[in-house]
Amino acid sequence: MENSNVKHLYDKVNIVIPVGSPSFSKSISIKKGKCVGVKLIHISSAQAVNQNLNLGVSDGNNPLVNATDFRDFIQLGGGYKDGFKPCNFDSSLEVSVDAIAESNIAGADFKAQLIFMIEEECNAINN
Repeated sequence: MENSNVKHLYDKVNIVIPVGSPSFSKSISIKKGKCVGVKLIHISSAQAVNQNLNLGVSDGNNPLVNATDFRDFIQLGGGYKDGFKPCNFDSSLEVSVDAIAESNIAGADFKAQLIFMIEEECNAINN
């Protein structure tokens, strides 16, 4: 059963790996709360990635979401919330989003958006 004292906020980072480059890295501050899920929306054409491309989220030193192939972050079924890859970390800190391909991207830029689902406790007075 879902906790009615929690609201879901969303934050995002746009990921672009240009042709000829093998990686993307960006540090961002996301909304405060507890990040409970991440999901990737792959925007570029299929020809942009015909290789493994690992995507991960860290606090700079420690993995918050272990790096796996980007396809592991894409919703394949279920409801909206079920489509998020589960995670559980305090989002009041700066996070680093890293994407690394096994070789330089060829054919077309890799473009995607990583969405963070953040739970924020609601103050009973504000409900």
